[in-house]
Amino acid sequence: MTHLDPELLALLALGEDAATPEQRAHLAGCAACGATLRGLQRAVVAGRSAEGAPPLDVPAPRVWEGIAQELGLGAAATRSAPVVPLRRRRRVAVRAAAAAAVVLLVGGIGVVLLRSVSDPVASARLTAFPGWKGQSGTAVLERAGDGEQVVDVRTTVQPDGRTDHEVWLMTAGAERLVSLGVLHGTSGRFSVPAGLDVHRFRFVDVSDEPRDGDVAHSGDSIVRGALRF
Repeated sequence: MTHLDPELLALLALGEDAATPEQRAHLAGCAACGATLRGLQRAVVAGRSAEGAPPLDVPAPRVWEGIAQELGLGAAATRSAPVVPLRRRRRVAVRAAAAAAVVLLVGGIGVVLLRSVSDPVASARLTAFPGWKGQSGTAVLERAGDGEQVVDVRTTVQPDGRTDHEVWLMTAGAERLVSLGVLHGTSGRFSVPAGLDVHRFRFVDVSDEPRDGDVAHSGDSIVRGALRF
């Protein structure tokens, strides 16, 4: 599969209308590209949230020298490193900070920064069971920098207000299963219990659950798919 160019995803994260209809269709159906875009959007939000924060100190020359050495840049890079008055045109600075965060995420340094937020490690395409024809979904397993694992689930299944749509991780053949929680709407993010082997519990299942107080799986699965690492 050919995924969207990282530079295009960066522009979309900044709110630019830069994608063609075909590219937007790909983004809507590709779990991996969607997860990358969400990571970039979080970086933009973090950069823009700097508005109102106290001004930062100008880094000392040795800081620029250390950065240049780490990136393999020449001495000229440290001499030309710009020093911008921190109080000047704060809104422009905030937008620049957001853009810079996205550029770093797209580049080699961004790989490290993105993993400190969340790193997509597996994805699944969720397909419908016979009684739920026409429904579909995606699931992306992400790992944060602190080691926490999260499953991002998105479906086409609309809530009806009478039953709950519950998300599960299960082994092959549904021999063992663990509930992650209930969807509120058509999507949600769920923490994976610490120590759970996601390679073994690799099937993501969304079930239709009556509100009868029974915590067991109802046996009525809506969509299911296997995580691919």
